[in-house]
Amino acid sequence: MHSKPKIKICGITRLEDALLAQALGADALGFNFYGKSQRFIDPADAKKIASALQSESHKLLPIPCLVGVFVDAPRQEVIAIAKEVGLTCLQFHGSETKEFCSGWPDFKVIRALRVSADLSVADMLSIESSVSRLLLDRYENNLAGGTGKTIPNDILARLQVDGFLERAILAGGLNADNVVDRIRTYRPYGLDVASGIESAPGCKDKNKMELFIQRIRDST
Repeated sequence: MHSKPKIKICGITRLEDALLAQALGADALGFNFYGKSQRFIDPADAKKIASALQSESHKLLPIPCLVGVFVDAPRQEVIAIAKEVGLTCLQFHGSETKEFCSGWPDFKVIRALRVSADLSVADMLSIESSVSRLLLDRYENNLAGGTGKTIPNDILARLQVDGFLERAILAGGLNADNVVDRIRTYRPYGLDVASGIESAPGCKDKNKMELFIQRIRDST
């Protein structure tokens, strides 16, 4: 039987959403430190949430991987925020170079790629070799991510070569209605969701989150 995909709940801005995700067994939580994002969170607020997840009252629950999402941020800014919040993983979602992404020995690194028809598999394999994991999102002009739209099936089919998708985190327009099909068709290593479980940008919907995670658990 295929192993269950990892679940990353991204765009966390509220403590109650983080605690619910933790209780439901999410593997990772994403904090977006890109100032132009609708899901931006101040590092001080992210630190409060991170501290709560590790508090005495929640010590019996596994602590999700804490992922900081950055878009072309200076290295010193990334380091400062990572230390302040207590991040365990860095996700780069801008035009960061392969060399920039590979230079973080103290952290796991996710490289987000906005997938379009002209992005070559060879280029993606080269980038993959320099980071812990690739995250594949829908390409939309002038948007760094969070489009709420799925990656076209023809592109995903092309990327299925040699089990590429089985090593990647799949993002882009996922919700409870389409996630099972995505899992059974492409067998991704992980799934990243934000808008698909929200009532408003940055505000997770309890029922949507519960249903999304339950359908993933039941799918494999």
